[in-house]
Parts: sequence; structure tokens; C-alpha cells
Amino acid sequence: MNVKDMTDAQILEAALEGTLNEDTAFTQDEPQGSADDGNAADAAASQSTTTPAVTTAPTDAASAVDTASSAAASAADQEPAGAPILSKSGNYTIPYQKLAEARTERDALRAEVETLRQQIGTLTTQQQQNLADAQAGAQGRADAGQAQTQADANLAAATQALAQGVDMSVFGDFSEESIAKGVAEVNRRAMEQAQTQLRAEFAETLQRELAPLREERQERVIREAQTASSAHESAILQAYPHAYEIADSAEFDAWRNSLPAFARAGVDHAIAVGSSQQVIEVFDAFTKSQPKPQQQQQSSTQQTAPEASKPRVPVSLSDVPGAAPVDETQQTLAMAGNAGALLDRVSGMTREQIDALMDRI
Repeated sequence: MNVKDMTDAQILEAALEGTLNEDTAFTQDEPQGSADDGNAADAAASQSTTTPAVTTAPTDAASAVDTASSAAASAADQEPAGAPILSKSGNYTIPYQKLAEARTERDALRAEVETLRQQIGTLTTQQQQNLADAQAGAQGRADAGQAQTQADANLAAATQALAQGVDMSVFGDFSEESIAKGVAEVNRRAMEQAQTQLRAEFAETLQRELAPLREERQERVIREAQTASSAHESAILQAYPHAYEIADSAEFDAWRNSLPAFARAGVDHAIAVGSSQQVIEVFDAFTKSQPKPQQQQQSSTQQTAPEASKPRVPVSLSDVPGAAPVDETQQTLAMAGNAGALLDRVSGMTREQIDALMDRI
């Protein structure tokens, strides 16, 4: 592919992979189609001939990739140092420094990956060796009829844990000490999981057992609140049967607004959250401040007229009009012999007159 048909990213990628040769990537100082292109093509052909590892695919895929990468890197490293890479438009160049930095980062990452791969391989080999030694020792003691040691018990526990899917990294390099630590960690995790499950089951059981008690308590609280509210209202209505009408009346509102601010706040508090006695006191103060109805004022100012005494029937000559006046006591005594006349006499007298007469007799 000609460099003019490639994007900047493709040019940089080709340069990193070592496939951007002088026949496709030309510099600004070397125009395309110069006489040096033939030499570059011959050099590339010669290089391709001398590196069969690139053109010949090996049977092992991994070896082929490594061989191709090495050959590509070697080819890329043969590019002139410091030569800028021409952009696709041909008007700009990519600094060679960026290409060098990308190559350095690539090589560092490859070296790090290879180091880690070697460490993993070494660790795996060491784990396998230590595990095999531990199993052989445990089997030898078992064949000899010796009692199981703590290391043997830890090995059996570790083997069971691995069979259950526990990560083998928990047991480190499978040395006796690492196996003991791994078994302790597995036991800790199992204990923590069991405790968590036990707590969850206990919480569920507790919630299930306490649910009826909680509902009963809520119902009791509601009943007590309703009872208290009913007693509160009953006490107020007993003192003022029309308490709700009083509280909603325009007269009560006008009286409340006429109070000072501190007194008005006290009235509002008593009506809203006060006790029944406080509400009754508010209504007492309101009713005392109101004028009495006109009908009650008239009835209170009117006096009952005294009943006219019945005309007295003369029972003797002295009772005849124009006769000489006789003392009332004497008249009563004179009637003592006539029960009917005495009864008529007394029936026409008031209670006060009777009491006065009895005092004089």
C-alpha cells in the first residue's frame, strides 16, 4: 500500500510493526519515484530472502508470532534514525521522536510480560513440587502406620478446599507453613460466611416472631390514643355541649383576635394541644367576656309580682267592714273553736305571715 493511501494511525502502526519500508514510507527529503527506490526494493527483497522465519510459517503458532514480531522489530530498527515520517497528505511529517518513544514503551511492556510469565511458571512449578512432596510424605506416614500429623491434616483440608473450588493462591507455594496459613484463611472465611448466614436467619426469625407483638403494640397504642382523645372530648363536651360551635363561631374568633399576642398564643396552644381543663378554661374566659342575651337580662331584672291575697270571709262581727279593728292574733285565736274558719284563715296567709303569727301566739 502506498503511503499516500494510508492514514496517520496506519503509518504509525506500520512503523511500530516494522512493515513500513523505504519503498512505501518516504521522507520529505526523498521524493517518491526517486532512483533510490530501486535500491530500497532490492534491499527489502534481499532481507526477505535472508529471513525465512518471516515468510515461512512454523508449525507452532506461538513460535510463528514471536519470530514474526522479532523480524518486524529488527526491520523497523534498521530505519534511518531521526528520519521523520511523511503524513498521508504529504504536507506534514510525524516526528521520529514519537516513533522512538512508542518503540521504547512497546519493548518495556514486552519485557515486563515476559518476566511475569517466567515468574508464574516458576511459582506454578514450585507449587506442584511442594504439593507432591507433601502428599508423598503424608502417604508414607500413612503406609508406615504412623499417626496423622498436623501438616497431614492441613494437607487434607487444603486438598478438600481445592476440590470445592477455593483459589489455589490462598495456599501460597504449598509449603507446610503456607498450607497451614491457607487452611486458617479458609476456615476464617467459612466461619465468617456461617456467621453471616446465622445472623440473617436469626434476624429473619426474630422479625417473624416479633411481628405479632409489634402489631399488638401498635393496636394498643392506637386504642389508648383513641381512648385518651375520647376522654378529652367528653370532658370538654360535658362542660360545653356546643364546644365545636363555639370554637367555629365568629364571636370566638373576634374575641381571640382582641386578646394580646401572648394571650392569643396561649389560647391557640390550649385549643390545639392543650388538656381538656385548659380548653374549658378558654371557653370560660370567652363566655364571661360575652354579654348575656337580652331575654336573660329582662328575666333577671323583672321581679315577680306578689300574689293578691284572697278576700277574707268575715267570721265574726268584728270582721264586718266598718267594725272596730281587731288584732290579727286575736282574730286567729277567736277562730280556734271553728276549724273550718281557721283553715280558711290560714290558707289565705303566706308562709312568712304564718311564721310571724306563730311567733306572736
